Amino acid sequence: MEQVSFKVSLNEKSQVRRFEVPQECSTSYVYLKEKLRSVFGQEIANSGFDISWQDHEEDIVTVESDEELLIAMNELEGPVYKFNLVPSKVRKLLNILELETLWI
Repeated sequence: MEQVSFKVSLNEKSQVRRFEVPQECSTSYVYLKEKLRSVFGQEIANSGFDISWQDHEEDIVTVESDEELLIAMNELEGPVYKFNLVPSKVRKLLNILELETLWI
């Protein structure tokens, strides 16, 4: 059975984990989220989280669907697909700080 390799960083590389998933599940957003919950466990257990990746223009792109995951995997260079994971609470705090900075 073919496997697809992922490398996922939590909170901008405070933790990095590598894992494989079956190829037929590799473009399933729901499968990936569940796999991330099992891999990172307690680190993300009490919060939601956002999955993102960096494109060739160095933009951070969020993944929230099968289609967006497929786009990411088509644009990222394999054989290891690199994603970032940020707990939603942290993301919301960062967004608030960015907005406050704009008003200053």
